[in-house]
Amino acid sequence: MAQDTPTEVQPGPFAVFLSHHSRDKPSVESLARRLKESALEPWFDAWCLPLGDHYQAHLAEGVQNSATCAVFIGPGGLGNWEDLEYQLATQRQARDRSFRVFPVLLPGLPDPFDTNRLPPFLLLSTWVDFRRGLRDEDSFQDLICAIKGLPRGLRERSRARDEVCPYRGLHRFDEEHAPYFFGREADIQRLLERLKTTRFLAVLGASGSGKSSVIRAGLIPRLRAGVLDGSEAWRIRVLTPGATPLATLAAHLAHELPRDSMERLLDALTRDARKLHHAAEEA
Repeated sequence: MAQDTPTEVQPGPFAVFLSHHSRDKPSVESLARRLKESALEPWFDAWCLPLGDHYQAHLAEGVQNSATCAVFIGPGGLGNWEDLEYQLATQRQARDRSFRVFPVLLPGLPDPFDTNRLPPFLLLSTWVDFRRGLRDEDSFQDLICAIKGLPRGLRERSRARDEVCPYRGLHRFDEEHAPYFFGREADIQRLLERLKTTRFLAVLGASGSGKSSVIRAGLIPRLRAGVLDGSEAWRIRVLTPGATPLATLAAHLAHELPRDSMERLLDALTRDARKLHHAAEEA
């Protein structure tokens, strides 16, 4: 169940180690100041790195004394020193499961974002997205949640009714269960990025891996909320193929194309694989 006042344990004096390319220093410093104002002490090199040499030892000490590590991704990618910091952070993460490393996307990155630009161990991590601007308040709250290890959007989930049990057992999560669905944010982010560039998206996985839940309780509510440009106006149909998937598809298309009967649509789909594309265009 979501809690109104979560507690978090910080093993070191710093809440987060801010790993960044030197070109992105002004942007990262502005966020560091906001974190400090929010009572989250950041390890920021311009403030914490002493003059002189032995930078590697001081960086390793900074990573060790931080509860989390934010890896900032800007238009220039990772710099040489940032790559070293990232390696130190992932080495610690391998030893300490409580230590979290997460990416932060900065303004100037393309939209949609190619996830292959992320370092290997961050490919499946949930990112914090500042592409809309450093002053975006929702993104800053997401950054705070990432540092504290709280589910994204906990402030909304905390208002969910206590008398409703969020545990679904072996049943899938659906749209009405969206307030209780979390932990798959990274998957949802990648689905949304893909939908910015393609009209067709297949989600594949083993039975019971949560494909239906991530679509129904994760992706669809965001589309209805207008996360993608114009998606709040999209017509969304959810169907279970069953034993006769083509007939099921024809029945759903008939709701969108009342001039065509289900039988005519089924015949057309059977004869011509392009009919689905044409029907979608007509709808």
